[in-house]
Amino acid sequence: MRSAKVTYSDGTVINTSLAANLTDKEINEYFKIGKQFNIGNVKDNMQTVVDCEIAPLFETGATNHAVNDLVLFTDNTKSLAELRDSIYQNWLEFGNFGTSPNYERFEKLFKKAKERYIKEFPNFEDHKHIFLMNREQIREYCQLYVLDFENWKDEHK
Repeated sequence: MRSAKVTYSDGTVINTSLAANLTDKEINEYFKIGKQFNIGNVKDNMQTVVDCEIAPLFETGATNHAVNDLVLFTDNTKSLAELRDSIYQNWLEFGNFGTSPNYERFEKLFKKAKERYIKEFPNFEDHKHIFLMNREQIREYCQLYVLDFENWKDEHK
């Protein structure tokens, strides 16, 4: 099942469930900015769509199974969560450095998480999706932690 958060011109925000087979394009076409809907319950209440945010396919924000699994594994494995938090802490204390993209800060975390996942699930069929992650998926994994850093900062002020 897919879902989207639709914001209307009067400020009303409605989270709506959608069929699992719908593509992002189809969802965006249906909830096109400027399109009017009757969002009233008892009385008519015609409102114009001002924003439509399609929920990621996975709860972590990942767009695929392997990245989602590894993020969940990382966040729920004490030593990996501690490493993640130490990277966040260093970033908070020392700020940005050099010209490297921020996601590269988390490549060490990815390598450790992948190693630990494979060790934890030694049967190749159980870890194949992690073992075979491509560069784009690795970058997505790391980028999710860049995005999460903002939340972490707010929680650790």
